[in-house]
Amino acid sequence: MWKKALRGDEELAEFMELCTLINNIRITQVLAAFRYKLNKDGKYTVNSMRKYIDSVSIPNNGALINWSTITPLNVRCFMWRSILRRIPVNANLKSRGITVQSELCRLCEAETETVDHLFTKCKIAEEENVDHAASWGNSPKKKTLINMISYCTFWNIWKGQNNKVFNKINTNPAKIADDIITQSFEWCKYRRPKYCNRWIDWNISPLNLV
Repeated sequence: MWKKALRGDEELAEFMELCTLINNIRITQVLAAFRYKLNKDGKYTVNSMRKYIDSVSIPNNGALINWSTITPLNVRCFMWRSILRRIPVNANLKSRGITVQSELCRLCEAETETVDHLFTKCKIAEEENVDHAASWGNSPKKKTLINMISYCTFWNIWKGQNNKVFNKINTNPAKIADDIITQSFEWCKYRRPKYCNRWIDWNISPLNLV
């Protein structure tokens, strides 16, 4: 049973193609088994199997995204789209045929607003940006925190840009820095409390807590 009727020749053609593919499949009973040892402790986990299947079946054409749950899902998705250069900065909007008043960055108004410029070259981003988590020490907890803080930084730069465009609110590095400190503390407090400590300690240095 279908939730809605097919609409138009294109959907009908796709449906007929799907039926043809299904009809050509012949399933026979076979006894199949495999054995593997991915975890260091020799135990099976769904997570390790998923990572193994992804590593051999999904091509990687860019930087890896850390999908740790300490960072909210919408921010992780935003970072993924940013790496793919698919967020609506002025350069991308123009390339899609959307009229923009100016191609200049809406934060610094000095250069064309591209993804790279907004997060690495804009004068406001330069004051807030932090190095990628992979270059910070060997502690897994510290890497998790740095990654989360990095994502929080990019997210708040983006929010600052949106506030200026849609709410006509000018932002500055000091305001963004305060928002990053506050929001990253809240993420850690409610999503990974064992990594978090008192607010006063977080303000001094969150990395001293792990």
